[in-house]
Amino acid sequence: MKINWYPGHMVRAKNILRNYLPYVDLVLEVTDARIPATSRNSDIESMLNHKPFIIVLNKSELAEEEQTRAWVAYWLKQGLTAIAVDSLSSIGVKKVIKACRQIARKRVLKEGRKQRPFRAMVVGIPNVGKSTFINSLTKRAPARTGEKPGITRGTQWIKIAQEIELLDTPGLLTPKVLNAEIAFKLAVTGTVSEAVYEEEDLALNLLRWLSERAPEAFKKRYGFQLDKKCLECALENIGQKRGLLLPGGKVDIKKSAASLIYDFRKGKLGRFTLDRIIETN
Repeated sequence: MKINWYPGHMVRAKNILRNYLPYVDLVLEVTDARIPATSRNSDIESMLNHKPFIIVLNKSELAEEEQTRAWVAYWLKQGLTAIAVDSLSSIGVKKVIKACRQIARKRVLKEGRKQRPFRAMVVGIPNVGKSTFINSLTKRAPARTGEKPGITRGTQWIKIAQEIELLDTPGLLTPKVLNAEIAFKLAVTGTVSEAVYEEEDLALNLLRWLSERAPEAFKKRYGFQLDKKCLECALENIGQKRGLLLPGGKVDIKKSAASLIYDFRKGKLGRFTLDRIIETN
C-alpha cells in the first residue's frame, strides 16, 4: 500500500530530540509490541552516542505472548535490554524502573560518586503509547494522551524513583517507510496519521492479511467466512451487519473500513504480532 509521507514536523522534532539527549543518561525507546522491529527507528542508536537504552515493547496486551517473549530473548542475545509492558494496566512498569536503577547504580560505581539524579528520556515513533507509558511510570492521571499521532506537548522533569528523574517530553522519531509491507504495518497499528493513507485501501490490505494469517479470527468476530476472491464483499457485509449505511441503503464503505481497522487496533479480532521473529534472523 502507499503512504503519502511528508514528515517535515518529524524532522523538526528530531532536531529537538538531539538537543535534549546531552542532558539524559538513559533512553527508554518505546515500541509497539505488535511491530517491535518496524516501530523502531535505526537512527536512534547513532544519535545516542553510546548512552544506555532500554527497548520497551508497549501495548503487549495486543501482541502474541509467545512472539513478545521471542523478541525479548532476541534482543537479549544482542546484549540489549528489552521489557514487555502494558501501560494501561502498568504491567511490566516495575521491571522498567528496576532496570533503570540497575543502570544508574552501574554509573555511580563507574564514576565513584553520585553527582546528580540519574536522568532518563522516553523516545519512539508516533502513537506507540509514549505518553501513556510516562503516565504509568509517574503514576499520574493520563492527561494529554490520545489516539492521534504526535500530539504530546510540554516539558518538565518528574521523579520516578528516589534517584531517577524522567524528562516529561517524549522524543519523537520518524517511522522508516521503506516499502509497502512496512507502510501497511505502520498504518494498520495506527502509528501514522490517517491523513497519509486511504482507509479503504488499508482495510483491503488488512483483509488480505487476515485471510492468510487469521481467517478463523475474522469469522468468529463477524460471523461469516472471509473470501479471498472478493475482499470488497467483506467490507460490504461488515457494513450491512453494523448498519453503516448511506441514504438509500447503500453501505458506507469508508465507515465499514474504519470499523474493521478499529476492531483490529483494539484487539477485537485477537492478539497479533505482525513482525515475526523468524523474519529477522
